[in-house]
This record gives sequence, structure tokens and C-alpha cells, in this order.
Amino acid sequence: MQSKIFIGISFYPGSQQKKINGFRQRFDSKYFNQKESVMSLVAPFEIEDVKIKYLAEELEEELESYFYGHETNRMLTFMGMDIFVSGKNKILYLNPLFGSDLEFTQEKISEVCKDFIPNREVRQKLESKKMFMPIGRFQDSESLQNAVNQAQKEITFPLEMPLAHISIFKKMNNAWSEEHKLVSFLDDSNTFLQMDM
Repeated sequence: MQSKIFIGISFYPGSQQKKINGFRQRFDSKYFNQKESVMSLVAPFEIEDVKIKYLAEELEEELESYFYGHETNRMLTFMGMDIFVSGKNKILYLNPLFGSDLEFTQEKISEVCKDFIPNREVRQKLESKKMFMPIGRFQDSESLQNAVNQAQKEITFPLEMPLAHISIFKKMNNAWSEEHKLVSFLDDSNTFLQMDM
């Protein structure tokens, strides 16, 4: 049996995440599929259920070797909003500013995931480096413009959000749930990496 998964970043609860979640609840039709704000590092793909455990082990090993011992606070900064159009669908999203550490992380995760995907076309989709956090989905331009106007009132940029986890998320019953935490970041003044076992 196969499942659809993606690798994503979740954020610690706080005023910024509460603000984004409140906005998403009003403007994102997929809010109830994933109530917490999560940004994908690797786009969704299908994998055999029996391989998820092995994928998690490889990703943990790769991430541990890269992050272990880093003493810096892990924040992701969003510099503004943008719109992605695909057919009739219009997605309003927050545009992240990736530092070199997250760019490297994204590349390494993509490389590991490709080894678990037999389909060449799907593997090529994982090479996309454009990642963003959707905050609204629309079918018509008027609704989109109303949401943009509201977002400009509610969200101040640059927007910083503290990273909580890098995890595997699995789609079950049309909703995404956290399947496996790969890395957890502590949220205090002496931030360091903590691996979940």
C-alpha cells in the first residue's frame, strides 16, 4: 500500500503563528486538512508504507550529522506575500527567506527522498527549490484581492517564526498529520538541536 507524504517544517506556537493560523482559517479552504501552519521542504509524493520507516531513519541520520551541535536560534523569516496561479486556482502565500543552512537541508532531504521514489517524473518534481507557505486559496480574483488587502492590514513583514520540527507528514483521511519527527529545535535562549528517537 502507498501513502502520500511530504517533509515539512512546523513552528512553535506564538503570536505570529496564531495570527497566520487565524488568517488561514478565514481564507484557506484547506485549513481543516492541516490546521497548524506548516511549510513543505519537499513537495508531496507517494511512497510504499513499509518504506516510510527506512526513509525516516535515513533522513534522521542525514539531519543529525548536519545540525548536531549548532547553538544558534532557528528562525524562519518571511519577507512578504506572493501569488501562485495554477489554472483557475490562485494561492496566496508567504515567501520565506532561506538561509544557506535551510537551502542545504532542503537539498539533502530531496536527495534522500529521490532514492525512495521509482518514478522519474516524480523525482524531478522534488528538484523544485521554490517553497512557500500557503495562507489562502481562491477561485476568483475579487476574493483574492480582498484577502491580500486584509493580509496587508494584519501581517507585518519581515515576519519571523521559530522552527519547532522538521517532520514527515502523511495524508490520512484527506488530512495531513505528523507521522515522524526527524529533528526538534528547542525554543529558549540557548537553542540547540534535539533529535527525537
